[in-house]
Amino acid sequence: MSECRDARGSENSPPRLDSLVQYGHSAIHVSVTYHDTAQIPDPHHFQLCMKVTLIGDSIRLNAQSFVRDCLPPLFQVSAPAVNCESSRKVAADIRDWVSGATPDLVHINCGLHDIRYDPGQNNPVSSPQEYATNLRRIFAFLKATGVCVIWATSTPINEGWHNSNKLSRRYLADLVEYNRLSIDLALDYGFHINDLFQSLSDTSVEALLLPDGVHFNHAGNALIGQHVANAIQKHCAYVSKL
Repeated sequence: MSECRDARGSENSPPRLDSLVQYGHSAIHVSVTYHDTAQIPDPHHFQLCMKVTLIGDSIRLNAQSFVRDCLPPLFQVSAPAVNCESSRKVAADIRDWVSGATPDLVHINCGLHDIRYDPGQNNPVSSPQEYATNLRRIFAFLKATGVCVIWATSTPINEGWHNSNKLSRRYLADLVEYNRLSIDLALDYGFHINDLFQSLSDTSVEALLLPDGVHFNHAGNALIGQHVANAIQKHCAYVSKL
């Protein structure tokens, strides 16, 4: 995790203090020059950082190191140590995950565990109606915090590979339906969308998937990390060159 930094003046220039000011859901970079060093506030009150929390399942767990690598040092990235799994678990635990991290921005996804049919079951972990109800609980909480939110769609699967290699089952038609439902709800709450499903579907996704048809190899995780980092930077009003 990177450290917050404050800008310092050189011998030939007066000291400067850089900070981020929250305006609505955006962070605005502010630079103030002080000609009298006695005027300089305590830099600990003006920490130059953007705190980001990543919430998601094993796709997030496997990609988050690449997200950190792709973001400038200004971004402090945190994430739950656990697999956040289904919308049911996210709805139950998101208050702890977000309140403890106090982020400026949350990048969040859940869905692949919701569409899973466990062995011997004829229904998925969450029906579309249950999924929508859980998302509304999650989104209402996030909206109330005032944090900037990016909703990510669930990543593509190879249904044939997955259902041939795993006891559980997932179906592409369900994935498409749940993604569409989640996008509609996220937009209703005024959230940004990172359509990972579409971005990865536009590539040769089979070359990025592991034999289980759900998880990604190193190249796939790196690409997901890049897409997530790009979305985070796109939705932050932030000056990259200090």
